[in-house]
Amino acid sequence: MHRKSFKGVTLLLAAAVALAGCGADVETDGGNGKVELSFANWQWLEPGRGDRLWKSMLEYEKVNPKVSFKKVSATRAEYEKTVQTQMGAGGGPDVLIVPPALLHQLEAANLLVPLEGVADDPHIEKETLKGKRLVYTWEVVNFGFFWNKKLLAQADVKPPTDMAGLLTAASAITKKTGKPGFAVRTSTAELNPWWADFASWPYGFGGGWSKDGKLTINDPKNVEAVTALKKLYASGAMPIGDDASTFRSRFANGEIGMMFDNASVLFTILAGNKELTSEDIGVATLPFPTDNSSQITNFVGVNKNSKHQAEAMGFIKWLGSQEGQKASAEGVFPTLNATAAAPPDDVAAEYPWIKVYREQAKSALGSPFIPGFELSTPQISTVVMKAIESVLVNNQDPATALDQAQKAAEAVQR
Repeated sequence: MHRKSFKGVTLLLAAAVALAGCGADVETDGGNGKVELSFANWQWLEPGRGDRLWKSMLEYEKVNPKVSFKKVSATRAEYEKTVQTQMGAGGGPDVLIVPPALLHQLEAANLLVPLEGVADDPHIEKETLKGKRLVYTWEVVNFGFFWNKKLLAQADVKPPTDMAGLLTAASAITKKTGKPGFAVRTSTAELNPWWADFASWPYGFGGGWSKDGKLTINDPKNVEAVTALKKLYASGAMPIGDDASTFRSRFANGEIGMMFDNASVLFTILAGNKELTSEDIGVATLPFPTDNSSQITNFVGVNKNSKHQAEAMGFIKWLGSQEGQKASAEGVFPTLNATAAAPPDDVAAEYPWIKVYREQAKSALGSPFIPGFELSTPQISTVVMKAIESVLVNNQDPATALDQAQKAAEAVQR
């Protein structure tokens, strides 16, 4: 991984200042002799999950009454650039959730406090960059396959177990019910999340974007993955033009048959849903040719600009303890926390499908970030996803499109 300059700070400073008045400010004077730790996370805003997650973290205030937390929120779309800008300008929250892209950027700018010896974690390899452990695992988000049992029954199809069966089932659902049989992101209008969602496809087909320090965009297995998506896209069984928010809402309303998506999405779909409950949903591991898949690991770290580093490190140490992981398991559900501690029995019983997602996590190989090309992944992902979009929209040959993307991606490195 090559060290690059911390980009965008000057241009984004004004945006961060503007957001300071709407939840992105980071005051740290707790008063009453307490140290107030500002804690930044976009997930505080998630319906049905954010409040529970915040409550679980407040358990630390009982353990250490000299510390209080201040919630710092920004939307997911604005989170990274807001935090990046504030920290680059010498400010920012004391504690922050660090998505994988932000991890590599903050490491390059030397803006995280090393956490060696603070807390034990089986994910320590992912948390260590250039010999320094900079973060602690907050959650591991993996992907699965789920469907509406009612629509499959109406179409008289069984849950598919491979990609050929998925195509057949999706087409049958659309033909017999008039509703889309399958949905997944397919547009560069959502380029970054589409890249993250699609990352499981090359892994699942036995491929990947790099190997032994070289890009492998046009690997034949990657071509197979893109070809499979192309067949689904061209089948007439997908809701072409829907963004993720739209097709997820349609699934929640019983209007789409099957989806590939992460556990948090399914949890949100079912939370308070009168149309669909866990009993109406079938869940399986992804029906790819191999058991492999991708997952997204979000981390928690301490800002090097923080005036309360010792207190922030104390919180991280607690989070890594048995007591902290128990609180975390309930808070981050349905995703996995650092040690995969089990959620409370009543929560697990209400959402029994989480067992399948945990099974999928055992074979997840990596993240959306290309090994060896982490800092240039954003530029490479743009090249690759535009090539895949051309396959879908312009009917370009998958092998030709990925050959062109391979050359363009290699040019990014020169």
